[in-house]
Amino acid sequence: MINKQEILNKVYTFMMKQNQKCIKPRNNNYQYHYQELRCNLGVLIPLEEYKSEFENWNLEPEVIFEYQDLLYPVESDNIVVKYFKSKGFEEEDLYWLYKLQNIHDDHEVEEWKNMFECFALIYDLTLPALPQREFING
Repeated sequence: MINKQEILNKVYTFMMKQNQKCIKPRNNNYQYHYQELRCNLGVLIPLEEYKSEFENWNLEPEVIFEYQDLLYPVESDNIVVKYFKSKGFEEEDLYWLYKLQNIHDDHEVEEWKNMFECFALIYDLTLPALPQREFING
């Protein structure tokens, strides 16, 4: 399993290049995958492992106790939770992924860079340098 820094690097780089939300126009719903677009978590789901059924689920915690002893029920029907658990993610990792996803879902694209910076700061991570965009003179 890749670590949190590697995940943040991958998601941040992809999303800053994509520079738009992953929304299915017909129903205006956020998607993990839609054509070439991805949401933050969709970046982590390879195309060959993606299932359209994922779109009916999110990583929003189902159970949160005051001290967050349990974020996700052990026997959850949530196939997105099951997918990430099958990849080695633990309970606290799922909540971290949920907070990472919120950058995509809860903020405008113009706010993403600042939100990623705040996220990195909160979790003691760093953001990678973005490649310089090539500009055509003319």
